[in-house]
Amino acid sequence: MKKTMLTFAAMALLTTPAFAMPAVIFSEIQTSPTGEVPGMPGVYFDAFERPYGSPNGEYWIMQADNNGLSGVDDMWLVGMGTDGSTATIVMQEGDNLPWDASVPVGAYSTTDRVMEIDNNGHFALSHNSAGDTANDDYVVKYDGTWSVIAREGDAMPFPFQTETYDSSVDTVNLLSDGTVTFSPNSEGTLDSATDDFLMKGTAYIAQEGITVPGGQQSTPAPYDSFDTSDYHWDYNGNNWIAQGDTEGNTTEDDIVVLNGSVIVQEGFSLPGQVDVVDDFDLEVFMGHAGDYMVRGENNDGHDWILLNGVIIAETGDEVPGSGGTEHYDDASFSDTWFTMQVNGLGDYVLGATTDNPDSEADAVLVFNGTEVIARQGDPVDVNGNGLFDDDAYIDTFNNDDGFLTDGLMYYFTATLQDGAGASLGQAYMYILIPEPATLVLITLGVLALARRRH
Repeated sequence: MKKTMLTFAAMALLTTPAFAMPAVIFSEIQTSPTGEVPGMPGVYFDAFERPYGSPNGEYWIMQADNNGLSGVDDMWLVGMGTDGSTATIVMQEGDNLPWDASVPVGAYSTTDRVMEIDNNGHFALSHNSAGDTANDDYVVKYDGTWSVIAREGDAMPFPFQTETYDSSVDTVNLLSDGTVTFSPNSEGTLDSATDDFLMKGTAYIAQEGITVPGGQQSTPAPYDSFDTSDYHWDYNGNNWIAQGDTEGNTTEDDIVVLNGSVIVQEGFSLPGQVDVVDDFDLEVFMGHAGDYMVRGENNDGHDWILLNGVIIAETGDEVPGSGGTEHYDDASFSDTWFTMQVNGLGDYVLGATTDNPDSEADAVLVFNGTEVIARQGDPVDVNGNGLFDDDAYIDTFNNDDGFLTDGLMYYFTATLQDGAGASLGQAYMYILIPEPATLVLITLGVLALARRRH
């Protein structure tokens, strides 16, 4: 493994975006200050879950693990921007539940992967406690005080008040007016074919076995199930997207629904394509202004991403800036796409694997389909001095673990390794994506850009 040194000893006029180096907020590197958990001297990060950002880009929330004793090592962290020192542990495994004094001491347990934070730093999430298994699942919100939105065993709103929330209450969204949306199932007189719901506060948006989504290309059929973690709203509560199945033919039953109408359906072609959509690996996302993304594949293995109904990238497309020598490819990752994010202005980031022959450089993050902003093998700034002097490089991007702000900050997690290929663990990082501009670079010395090469 060697490093390539690029030397500039004169004035260069460039009409390109400035180079952006990923900078670490937190890491699992115990020799770095970024590895220590805020407020817990001598305790270090052990894993990071997906981060979620507020619509205004000022706040983020994530779940993380530390290397402390089992049973007290899971945490929820709320932070501001790129400054890790602002992060606060708002709940830790083993703590009492602040929203329910009836639960035994130390009852904090696990949290659903999906959580949200608003422009005021308030947040909502779903949670499973270590209490009585008949009522240990919750949807909760914090807006200065804790409140329970739904709890397993509690009565559901009209007209299903004879039903109680069951063990699945998850996939939360927090709207600008404080409303929490989520996807529960129920227990009571309803049978198992009609007891799953999509909800917005106390309103029922859809019911399994009863609601028939519009726009189906096959014989219309009601929902058969809703996919966990694939129910999203925009911030103002005007638009929603969900993924699920219908009770129709099993070769045509997987669907993506936008505001109650099917926009992608298994067994039918997307506009401009011949082969039909497969039922595997569909994923959905909605930005806080209502822009939506869907990714999936066809029966022939061809992978694609939609933004607001338009295909923006497909397997085989050229990677921006490669001059036709590199293309999106699924040889090393069968889905091709491992992330997709859109901000409130319509800007987007997608992550994909490519046909780059270097297996240590064949995954990229691409901004607006025009610029690679990060690549597997890129150096990262661990110590915050802005230089490539930390012997730390991106190894693997984590699936869907990122968000893009309107200010063009992209936050994400990835595993790192050193120049010898030894793992350094995960890191939570950000990239400032510059606007295209004409830059005059004057260097009298040597500018060394280190990029690992085999």
